[in-house]
Amino acid sequence: MRNAALFEQPDKIESKLYTSFKYLNPFKFWLPVPLLRFSLDFDNFNFNLDGAGFFSVMMDPSDRHLIMVTAYADITYRMFMVENFTWQTTVPGFPLTAEFSDMVVSDFVNEPYRETRAALSGSLSMYPGRYFCGIALGAGYVRIAGFNGGKNAYEWEERNSSFYYSTSLSFSNQLRRQIDLFGTGLSINLRGTSITEIFAPRLEGIFRVNRETRFPISLALYGAYDKTAMNFYGVSRKYGQPVFARAASREYSLPRGLSLTWISGSEMSVGLFSFEIQNNLSHIYFNRLSGFLSLRSVIYDSNGHPNAEGIEFDNIRLAQSLVLRVSLLSSIIPVKNNPLFLEPSVWGAWKFSSVITNTGSPWGFGFGLNYRY
Repeated sequence: MRNAALFEQPDKIESKLYTSFKYLNPFKFWLPVPLLRFSLDFDNFNFNLDGAGFFSVMMDPSDRHLIMVTAYADITYRMFMVENFTWQTTVPGFPLTAEFSDMVVSDFVNEPYRETRAALSGSLSMYPGRYFCGIALGAGYVRIAGFNGGKNAYEWEERNSSFYYSTSLSFSNQLRRQIDLFGTGLSINLRGTSITEIFAPRLEGIFRVNRETRFPISLALYGAYDKTAMNFYGVSRKYGQPVFARAASREYSLPRGLSLTWISGSEMSVGLFSFEIQNNLSHIYFNRLSGFLSLRSVIYDSNGHPNAEGIEFDNIRLAQSLVLRVSLLSSIIPVKNNPLFLEPSVWGAWKFSSVITNTGSPWGFGFGLNYRY
């Protein structure tokens, strides 16, 4: 006798509208991070712990939304500091990225100012064979509020604000496995930006070539021209961080009042060692501990500034240093084995051009945090 239960009709299954945002929980995959501020002003090194915050990554199961947030409770300036809020979505049919930041910085003239930025960009990409080609168009807004003596940054008065637009081009044929330090191949990244009120262009770019050998090597060449002026690290009050931020010579101090129209530099790096860890703490995986030695060089026009560092050739300065960096590669796996790689690092520098000129401190050190996905 047949089992009648096998022929029973199942109850009607109700379908529900898929909502991506209910999966975007900022406290599912997150890390606590301290708010550290440090500056090197010739022989004076300042280090402060100004608060604490968190880094969070969110992704829905459809992989159509990716959100990364780094935010702090800034005790010194009494504000909710958003260092980075990035939302990338492919819902329109192409990657669309929205970015926002609101924080107190002092990278330009060694005095604090509140910088608020918002930007929106869209990109189109092609993958002919092993090559990658991309173009991106974007626009943004920046507001600068100057320090007025008070510790509450929300009360600082606005100095200026601007809208700007940008175009960037990218090319790469790099192949990088998870076990590689640099990968193999070359990449080019170019970007042009201008504010909308007047034509005040900024042109910048970086060329990088890598090779995985017994001791992996990497060479980066970069340069920038900015009519609105930038600092020694290539940072502009109007346009923010440069595309070559990772290769910039952060070991040198920022002379007060020095602003640059152009800058050029290079970074030659070699991988010294790499130790596999492959261990985890909760959803954080510690993959590898690596060491790198880099020769950094930067050329710029000091405009006769008395505190400019480097070897002088008719107001043109050449600053060079050897940098030893140790980094820890870690990863967070939020959804479907699509990892986000975090790379905190600590570095020390010997500024041998300062030894030659007998100016400033010959040593420098700092911290960094990079990520990729």
